[in-house]
Amino acid sequence: MKNYLFLISIFLLFSCDDSVDIHMENNTEPEIKIRRYGSNHEFKTSISDSFRISSDAYIFECQILDEVDYKDLAYDYTFSFGSGNFEFIKDNQLAFTPDYTGVNVFNIKVTDVYGAESFANASIFVFDNLPPVAKLSITEKENYYEFDASESFDPDKNYGGYIIQYKLTINGTQPIYRKEPIINFQGLFIDNPTVVKLAVQDNDSAWSEEINQILYP
Repeated sequence: MKNYLFLISIFLLFSCDDSVDIHMENNTEPEIKIRRYGSNHEFKTSISDSFRISSDAYIFECQILDEVDYKDLAYDYTFSFGSGNFEFIKDNQLAFTPDYTGVNVFNIKVTDVYGAESFANASIFVFDNLPPVAKLSITEKENYYEFDASESFDPDKNYGGYIIQYKLTINGTQPIYRKEPIINFQGLFIDNPTVVKLAVQDNDSAWSEEINQILYP
């Protein structure tokens, strides 16, 4: 009886090894492709992009194909240039937080349970926030002046930048802060001359250079 059980154990042992070998022989490499989260671009194994450094991270959307569940895959990354941190925030989203501005070149590696690997690489140019630009037009109406700063803009608009505040100063008086770009003044007394100054602030708290216009009665 003991010999019988021993032979069964040996049979099962070799059967398991053969099963693992068969799976390894039939295993294919996992495939990883990436793109910027929220873009309509196709997934690729290599991308190049730019990113305004801020409190937010650069988010990759990953497309991973393999026979096994994604939870059984291991992930790693290596830098050729630059540095930063990576974090999987969802099953298919990878957040990259750069350490500083400049070019960051790195590989993202995925490895399956059998040691087969696949790579995607990215080159991300990280730049600092660009200050906004103030623009002002003043129109004299029938009984008031219209101060219009709506043509002011943030050069980082395509990277999430926008203007949050407008600061208007008239003849060096206490600045007037507004959230909206158009300010109407009724009964405004115009000295000779009256100096109107405007600065705008973006969502990274950066102020533009102050511009001015001179009004004459």
